[in-house]
Amino acid sequence: MQVSIPYNGEDHFLQEVLRPDVIGHVKEIYFAGDPAILPSGRRPKIKGSVRKKNGHYYFDRHIYHRQLRELIGFSSVNSISTNLLLNFSGILGKDGLRYVFRLLDMGVDTLTVGNIPLLEQLRKYFPKDIKIQNSVYIRIRTKEDLKLLIRMGISIFLLPPDFNDDFVKIYEFWSITKQNNITFKIMVNEGCIRFCPYRRSDQLASESYTISSTIEDFINNPLEMRTLTQPCRSYMNKNGIRKSNFIHPGNISRYTSFDPYLKIVGREFDNKKISKCLRAYMSGKYDGDLREIVANFKHSVFPVMEYNSDLISFRVSGNEVQL
Repeated sequence: MQVSIPYNGEDHFLQEVLRPDVIGHVKEIYFAGDPAILPSGRRPKIKGSVRKKNGHYYFDRHIYHRQLRELIGFSSVNSISTNLLLNFSGILGKDGLRYVFRLLDMGVDTLTVGNIPLLEQLRKYFPKDIKIQNSVYIRIRTKEDLKLLIRMGISIFLLPPDFNDDFVKIYEFWSITKQNNITFKIMVNEGCIRFCPYRRSDQLASESYTISSTIEDFINNPLEMRTLTQPCRSYMNKNGIRKSNFIHPGNISRYTSFDPYLKIVGREFDNKKISKCLRAYMSGKYDGDLREIVANFKHSVFPVMEYNSDLISFRVSGNEVQL
């Protein structure tokens, strides 16, 4: 299977993650833009562009832009798509439009959109050959929802991860994408609880904090974001990974008939964890600690998670759980 992986902004990403033995499996790299212009909907994960001066950490946008130029150039040479995340609830202003055009000129070929008015704006202003994918921020629940997005111009459909274990719904969505020549993508390693009532409010809170604060506020006051998302964190810890959207690498063969390509989430991961996650889903097996490959999951009540490949199950704090 081919895979979409996150760019975390760390130094040596290309050398440490995109090694010769895996690069042929990487179909796409997705990333956030300059967070001072385009809020990604989350606390920025741009470690390689963070610098310290007079005891204060700050974001160096010039360094990040050089990193993106290198990433996009490398991807173009190696026939890897680059996907810019536009995960916010508004539309683009003049600065945002100019910035996106700049990245398209550099070689970006895909845009992920977080809301329908933004999708309409992109199809109005940007070239028709630009691929557009729905974000999980867009609420898709029915086949009518999907058909609407297709009419409005998406070319890649990301299955809402709440349906990762609903094969009737997956088949329904997949059939529509196949009829309309739409690429089908599945998010595999998210740890959020299925149909979590806090999901949308959590996303909006993090976006609002991004827009209303400077990037330096994020870097120097990370606990603020944790305070905003505390209800979400408590709910996830209470329900546990058994009710999450996570698909274990050992179970990925169940999805091969849908011919998807897999989206690995984890912009907060370091290079080593992204590489480990990529190899796990490439091989379809993983026998290590699930905390190393599950993203967006709070582990305070799960100190140990060991996978048993024979049982397709995992052990959580001493209790065997069937997946």
